[in-house]
Amino acid sequence: MQLEHLMHGDTPDEYAALARYYRKKALDATSIAEKHRVMAELYRVAPAPMENLQEHCERIAELNEELARQFESMAKGADDAAATLARAWTDRPPPRRTGMSFEGGGNEND
Repeated sequence: MQLEHLMHGDTPDEYAALARYYRKKALDATSIAEKHRVMAELYRVAPAPMENLQEHCERIAELNEELARQFESMAKGADDAAATLARAWTDRPPPRRTGMSFEGGGNEND
């Protein structure tokens, strides 16, 4: 499914897929942060220390660690939405998509 579709999820499965997407992005950001932490240390202990590059790498690591935290938070929100929809659907079937509109799930007010 495309990200744009998932961002307007209608089903627990779509929100679960969105949570997986955000967790993957968090892992990617964590990986970048870890690589830049290693690079910062290498620049710090280099025979001719390159302080400006060390600082650059440390800042990139910090930014990516924050990005990972934000993506994890977004994943939790998507998980919560999936759980809320799943609970709601235990009493009532989900709406059926028909073109651009929805058909109700059994309630006369749909």
